[in-house]
Amino acid sequence: MSRYFGHITKSWGILLGGLLLLVATSQLLRFRLDLTDDKRYSLHPATEEVLAQLETPLHVEILLVGDQLPGGMRRLQKSIEETVRTFNAYSSEKITFSYFDPLSLPAEEQQEFVVQLADYGINPTNLMVNQNAGQKSQLIFPGILVYNEEFETGALVLKGEEGMSQEQILNQSIENLEFELSNAIRKLSQPSSAAIAMLIGHGEMAEDDGYGLVEALDGDFEIFKVPLEQARTVEDLINFQIIFIQGPRETYTEREVYLLDQYVMRGGNLVILSDGVAVDINQAGGEGTLAMPFENGLENLLFKYGVRINKDLIQDLNFGYFPVMGGNFGNQEQLVPLPWPFYIQASRMQQHPITKGLDVVYMRFVSSLDTVLAQGIRKTPLLFSSDFARILPAPA
Repeated sequence: MSRYFGHITKSWGILLGGLLLLVATSQLLRFRLDLTDDKRYSLHPATEEVLAQLETPLHVEILLVGDQLPGGMRRLQKSIEETVRTFNAYSSEKITFSYFDPLSLPAEEQQEFVVQLADYGINPTNLMVNQNAGQKSQLIFPGILVYNEEFETGALVLKGEEGMSQEQILNQSIENLEFELSNAIRKLSQPSSAAIAMLIGHGEMAEDDGYGLVEALDGDFEIFKVPLEQARTVEDLINFQIIFIQGPRETYTEREVYLLDQYVMRGGNLVILSDGVAVDINQAGGEGTLAMPFENGLENLLFKYGVRINKDLIQDLNFGYFPVMGGNFGNQEQLVPLPWPFYIQASRMQQHPITKGLDVVYMRFVSSLDTVLAQGIRKTPLLFSSDFARILPAPA
């Protein structure tokens, strides 16, 4: 009997010693295991890189507060807190959080503070909350403020696409919390804006056509319009983090293509928005018009990196509509939206951070792309037409 109890005592002693060793080791080594099926406490490598570069502590103010919040808003509120805690676990510096209600400020300060939040894109949302006597309207601010000792920024965390239900908007917002918070932290840790060049001088998009792109990038980047013909060497371009080429209608010279190639070879990022055919929609009425193939001089550059824009047009039964004059109603002209298979609604997307949470993309007069062999180049197509599409070779 004494041997038996001695064996039990020895086993418990080994177990207790192992636990003490594990606790002591955990004080010296930081590690984290995510055992959830959906990896909700794991971060994207890009987010981990942003957190690893932090040099000062950060504080996050969660503005989504209020009595008797609906269940969906409480879930979003809890998800924000969990995301901040996860960021803190991965961060090289401490990240703390607190809750703050903008409506708790005095009236004069409240108005000024709400205007400041609007500059960050955080606008109040009106909710109907259930109470014993019925329903009551309540304002909430579904956003966060992130700041360090020097700078402050904010982000709206309740975002959705047109046509989504409230439940879908909440689910998408929860999925995108990591991006919204990491993007705000990136703005603080890298306050100096990078420069972007938008090339002009080759019939690129008119200012109105490209305004949406400029508006989306403004604030995060300094945007310059650059005539490429004035660039003498690649050193004139290398300071731009990204160069955009938007729908050129005139041909680039061999020297200009060479400079762009050298820019990419030096580590630059080149974004080319190019058509395979030329279409003038203003001439499409009556007997119609022809979509003719054209070249802008960038074909060889793209081919070198494994991409070919074909001289064709895609038609798709997953189409949009084009307004057509359908006669008059009294003295008013009537526009009738008719099916237009050249306006494609692309809803099939690659599983990729760029397309995550993205709504249907509306494309007009698009050509097909081929990927060709290019040594050392990885190609990732992001958008696809539906299974009910066909290709019309130009002239179409």
